[in-house]
Amino acid sequence: MACVAVYPTIVHHDIVWFCPNSDPQYRDIFGKKKPPFIPQLGDPSFTKIIGNRDHGCGYWTHVVNCTSCNRAYKCLNAAEIILKVLAIAIIGVVAATKQGMISTATRIGLAILDVLCYAASKWLAHFVYAIFANTTTITHFQKK
Repeated sequence: MACVAVYPTIVHHDIVWFCPNSDPQYRDIFGKKKPPFIPQLGDPSFTKIIGNRDHGCGYWTHVVNCTSCNRAYKCLNAAEIILKVLAIAIIGVVAATKQGMISTATRIGLAILDVLCYAASKWLAHFVYAIFANTTTITHFQKK
């Protein structure tokens, strides 16, 4: 299930500004508070190459308030923890078994599985951070 909300928006110097809050008290926010004034953007000799600005407060608020995004975030975090616990459990099983009960090939296979589980948990932690928590704030402008 996807979540959709209408946010207050305004276009200023060919940039779409929005307030990432659909609460009724913010409906007329741009009548009370204008977007930042950047004099270079009004100058015709100033060329906008890229104008991309992501504000983290809107993406994280969405993840917390949107049920499907929140569920995905929690499931991915749970999978990360399960992979870490599995990695530790594999080491415990190999350490607890006697030398002759598990073949060398099985021990090597379990060691490889252990490293893969740990690496997957680290990759998943990075992925969750990059998708849900990390924000990129990039704005490039160039003078003609």
